[in-house]
Amino acid sequence: MDKNDFILYMNKLEQKVIGPGLEEGLWGTEVWLPIRNGKLHSLPFSQLLGTRWHYAQPAVIDYYGLHKRSTGFMAKAVRLGCFLKGFEAPLVAFSSIRDYGIKELAPELLHDFPDFKRAVVRARFGTDTAPNQEQRESVPDQQ
Repeated sequence: MDKNDFILYMNKLEQKVIGPGLEEGLWGTEVWLPIRNGKLHSLPFSQLLGTRWHYAQPAVIDYYGLHKRSTGFMAKAVRLGCFLKGFEAPLVAFSSIRDYGIKELAPELLHDFPDFKRAVVRARFGTDTAPNQEQRESVPDQQ
């Protein structure tokens, strides 16, 4: 997946799957989130994914440690004042997005999702699998 296809797919996924999935309650957990940027915001990984996504409500997508804040999150942060360190908002872990949710909300995006997820993991960790994913695969199921 080249960079342009990656960005186009990411924008479609955020607008057609993640936002509507939040509204329907498919994913997202209400947690306290800081307003300040984390350490990953200075890496090339954040330049590829961006740091904001267009969504009117306060919400954050966690792309393996990079918090991509919605425009609604930033608007609320500005409204609440500069001395506030953070507030509660829905957090969607990218790793928690499953095929069934994509199939329900935007079936046309399902085919390319594994390639996109692999590209995100490769950009973040430099490998095709996330570190915690390798641990889960190497530990046999105990019954």
